[in-house]
Amino acid sequence: VHDGYMVNLMADNIKLRDRAARIVAAISGRDREDAARLLEKSGGGVKTAILLAAGAASADAAEKILEGTGQKLRPALSAIEGSMGQKASVLKAEPEKGQQGD
Repeated sequence: VHDGYMVNLMADNIKLRDRAARIVAAISGRDREDAARLLEKSGGGVKTAILLAAGAASADAAEKILEGTGQKLRPALSAIEGSMGQKASVLKAEPEKGQQGD
């Protein structure tokens, strides 16, 4: 769970793909269509899609970062921030109302 969102989710059916797109959009600040594209690139992995939104070079690179952080999203985002020399453009301070859904 990351700021109240279930990020340890693999979007492998229609309902979960919709939920995952809402989660990626809410955390990354991207629109739902962009979030859906990132999920497609990530093979349905929410954490991987969020890291792609933050600037990871590829899904493979994002997954390696996650492996290095024990699958923890916040340290993985920090690792991307450090490699880019700036704050990643994701992670809203608080979840927006109505964004969590189910």
